[in-house]
Amino acid sequence: MKQSFPKCNQSDMEFVISTNEKQQEEVRFLSGDFPVSVYTQHYRHAASDYVPLHWHGELQVLWIAEGALEYSVNGRHFVLGPDKLLLVNRRQLHGSRTMGGDTRTLCINFTPDIFHPLIRENYVLPLLQSDSFTHSLLLLLPYQTEKLKTFLNWKCEPLQYFSVINFLSLVFEDILGSSENT
Repeated sequence: MKQSFPKCNQSDMEFVISTNEKQQEEVRFLSGDFPVSVYTQHYRHAASDYVPLHWHGELQVLWIAEGALEYSVNGRHFVLGPDKLLLVNRRQLHGSRTMGGDTRTLCINFTPDIFHPLIRENYVLPLLQSDSFTHSLLLLLPYQTEKLKTFLNWKCEPLQYFSVINFLSLVFEDILGSSENT
């Protein structure tokens, strides 16, 4: 069977995800000074587009803007739609495929270096270094969905960097807040 990968778009540059022989994806940052990559993926169901199991050294936030995906993280399978946000920890084997129709996603890959050192060292890294933390699924509130829609046409402008850092900070606040309550 011929492999078909979704088309990706990052600041008006099209590309297709590729992995090496160890299943590692090379993430492209738009700037060497700012370790964030924001891009969309367009899955064509008729072409059986999918993203094979792979991993990367960066964290990834994934949101389904249109459609639905069957997603897998370390052998756990679930369905993602527009009402959920997925955060995948670094070095976790993950992949996805369509579920009956075309799908459009937003991916944000980043390193913990985007956070202030005190926040990174005291809160973010302890969570990420926990063996039990592979991923987190968050139900989205309407204002979060509206913010994610603004990232669909990412243009690598300085003010957008503030928006993405603020959004990712709120994601971690939600995850850390919910883990303290369990």
